[in-house]
Amino acid sequence: MIPGKRPFTDSSEKPGKDELRQVLETTFPFYEEIKELSKDFKHDWNFSKNSGWMQKVHDGKKVLYYFIALFGAFKVSLAMHGKERDAFLKEKAFVSLHSQIEAAKKYVEGYALQFSLDDENSFSVLRDFLVKLIELRR
Repeated sequence: MIPGKRPFTDSSEKPGKDELRQVLETTFPFYEEIKELSKDFKHDWNFSKNSGWMQKVHDGKKVLYYFIALFGAFKVSLAMHGKERDAFLKEKAFVSLHSQIEAAKKYVEGYALQFSLDDENSFSVLRDFLVKLIELRR
């Protein structure tokens, strides 16, 4: 196991809960919590030759986020729309993310952000962000 590397690179072996628990180690409860936060969305595993297995969380039309497992950690990658970006930049609760949001590169899907999670602090930032993002998308 190499920290920061992607573990699920075999297209014939989609990750299950036991494999995720083993690979994510202490960050597995954080994965379970964001999955619970996004329970009203579909969670589909997709395989890419370049990236391996990642979980796409979406409403059938728009992606909420992509979950990317790493050894002992994970990443959440997402794109926020212009109105969502503006709303986050007005929120004092997210001032610690303002520079990251302002610097986010714009794509057709929106402004790209990526969160790396390996401890409680990084998780609490993502959790609060996702709660607000889900609220904005309802």
